[in-house]
Amino acid sequence: MKKYYLIILFSIFFLLNVCLITKFMLFSKASKQKESLLEMEKKFLTDFIIKYSFSFPSFPLSNSIVLEGENGQKESLKSVVGESQITILKISQNNCFSCIESEFNVLKNLKGNRSNIIIIAQYDSIRELALLKNKNNLEYKIFNTVDQLPMDKLEKLNVPYYFTVNETLNMSSFFIPDKNYPFLSENYLINRAYN
Repeated sequence: MKKYYLIILFSIFFLLNVCLITKFMLFSKASKQKESLLEMEKKFLTDFIIKYSFSFPSFPLSNSIVLEGENGQKESLKSVVGESQITILKISQNNCFSCIESEFNVLKNLKGNRSNIIIIAQYDSIRELALLKNKNNLEYKIFNTVDQLPMDKLEKLNVPYYFTVNETLNMSSFFIPDKNYPFLSENYLINRAYN
């Protein structure tokens, strides 16, 4: 009688193991399919951002926009841009703070030449901005301005945004980042700032 219990117990144990192995294999397969779908979604979003961030018309900026550097020195946007194209992250103290920090993390992790990326902010004081820069260990030039940029609709969203400015002070390639998809910001910057 004891043998039958052992055989039944062994059979149940064997069937449970087979079930667990099967479930694990199905879970692994589903996990791989999910990863594949996520990669496809990531590629689609990246391609979409790259394609459509370049399709917006350019807007001219005023030659009279004044920026204040960390040391309090004032200079024109024209002199900061110089003879090249730069990418600008525009932030404001009214922006979603976690959105700003998300973009700072993207900037910190960006590899390569960072000299053609700057941050322009609208804060009450340059001191607050310097503290924010130091707290986040940013290696980018950061400027404060009281002048409004001609992007009222973007400003009303209260989120940071990117754009490029060329030597003639034309803005183009606007991009509104999403803190939930930092890889999109990274791809935008790689495709804009390094071109």
